Order: sequence, then structure tokens, then C-alpha cells
Amino acid sequence: MQYNSRPSWFVIVNPHAGNGKAEKKWPIIRQYLDQHLILQDVFFTREPGDASTIARKLAAEGKKYIIGVGGDGTNFEIVNGLFSQSVTPPSDIVYALLPVGTGNDWIRHHGIPKQLEPWVAMVQQAKTIRQDVGYIDCDGMPRKFFMNVCGMAYDAFVVKYLQPWRRWIQHPLIYMLGILRCLYLYQLPLARIQLDNEDPITTRTYTINAGICRFSGGGLQIVPHAIATDGQLAVTIAPELSKLEVLRNTPRFYSGTIHQHPKIIARQVRQLQVDPAANEEIWVEADGELLGKAPVTIGILPAALNIVVP
Repeated sequence: MQYNSRPSWFVIVNPHAGNGKAEKKWPIIRQYLDQHLILQDVFFTREPGDASTIARKLAAEGKKYIIGVGGDGTNFEIVNGLFSQSVTPPSDIVYALLPVGTGNDWIRHHGIPKQLEPWVAMVQQAKTIRQDVGYIDCDGMPRKFFMNVCGMAYDAFVVKYLQPWRRWIQHPLIYMLGILRCLYLYQLPLARIQLDNEDPITTRTYTINAGICRFSGGGLQIVPHAIATDGQLAVTIAPELSKLEVLRNTPRFYSGTIHQHPKIIARQVRQLQVDPAANEEIWVEADGELLGKAPVTIGILPAALNIVVP
């Protein structure tokens, strides 16, 4: 899809993204954007949830060209704002993310540039695709939406464990050390997993991932079979694995070859439901944001949002 190459953009800036990098770089970013794009208005977030509130308000007012300045967390908030209002269909909105975050996993899938000059050239090219968006109905929580990957069990355990230190986790190596630390603390829960109308799988699970795009956790490829426009969730289930097996296969998480392990279950489905066994605890995260606990139902909204891509 092509859009009007000179639209007026509304910009949502998370100054805390990239551990404050967005705030430091904003004067330079603003000057360059003013030279090459038309900015109608700029909004700054102050605390978690603000990006969602601003995006919801803009969409409800009929604003259809929105830029986010931040990382995966900002992306998550903006998407939830767009999909939590009913005035303007999100499929009518054109959304672009200027990545200044720490992980920047979502942009990896689409090849969106990090550098300002090629990013602006991409926006000027005015090319979009209709990306799928996932929804999450987590026990006792309002529906949430995600653009990238939803992780359960170990993945969410890591997010929960590292939350107090997340502002200091800037390098993938530090994140990996956190993952390895969590490996020795984690106890595999027993879960009942329902994939579409297949027979349910009951197993102790190391991790369960449902992805729209491939990358998470600073470059991990736990759902390497994800296609952002196919109307399906890419699901990877790692059942009971020993800690030694996990360590031996860590390179596979980065190379996208984890499905070559004989115990790994890989599917493409429209819906996934996870129920913990009695007295078991399964946490849920999406795009790096901790959401709550299972039971959880995850589904797909096909071709739900226009995103700007190279």
C-alpha cells in the first residue's frame, strides 16, 4: 500500500527509551524531521502508560498518521492505545516507529533502519504493509495487544526477575547473563496447551512462545517460522528439557534453528490457550512487558494495522 507522501504526522516520544537516549537525541531528531517531514504535533510521555493514552486519544480524534519514537515497550503501548478505542479502525491508521530503544526486536523482522537519515527516506517512500496484531486475554486482566512476541513460562519469568534492573540492561550479553541466572532458579510448570482444535498437550514446559514476528529478547529467534502477514501465530513449545540441554542449545535460539531439536514443538495456529495445573504458576509477557498469569488465550487479528516498512 502507498499513502500520501506528504501527510501531517503526530509524534509520540518516549524520552526514557534507550535508557534516556531518546531524550538526548531528540533535538537533533526533531530538527531533521522538521526538514524532511510535516509534523502536526509532538507529545512526550512522562510515565508508563502515557504512550497508550496519547495514541488512544489521537485515534479517537481521527488522526491517522502516527509516529512513535522509542523501543519495543513504546511500540507495545502505542499499539494498545490504537486498539483500545473504537472510533477509528486501526486498519485505517498508518504507523511508523523510529527506533531508539534498547532491544529493537520488532524492527529487525521488517528491516526498519535505526539510522535517522535512511529511516526518514523510508517514511518518504510511503510504503506500508498490513501487519497482523495479536491479542491476549490473560486471567483477570483487560485484553492486551501485541505486535511481536508473547512469551509464557520461562520467558515471562525472566522478564519478571529482571524488572527491577531493566533500565541498566543495555547490552545483549548482560541480558543473556540474566537469562542464565534465571535458568537455575526456574521450576518447570505443568501446563495444558490447546492449539486451535488439536488434541491438547499436557506437559511440563520450559517455555511457550506465540509470535507474529521472529525476534525477541535482544535478537533471540524462538519463533523463527513467524510471518507477520500470514494471519497466524507462530508457536514454539519447549517441553521438559534439562538445564544442560538448554545450555547446549542456546546458540540455536540466536541462529533460528531451535526447531531442529527433536523435543521442540512448532506450529502455526489461529488461537492458543494455556491453562496451568492446580497450584502451578505460569507468567505471561508480550513484547517485553509483564502482563499477568495464565490461564491465557492468545489469538490473531489478521492484517490489522498499516506499518511503514522499507
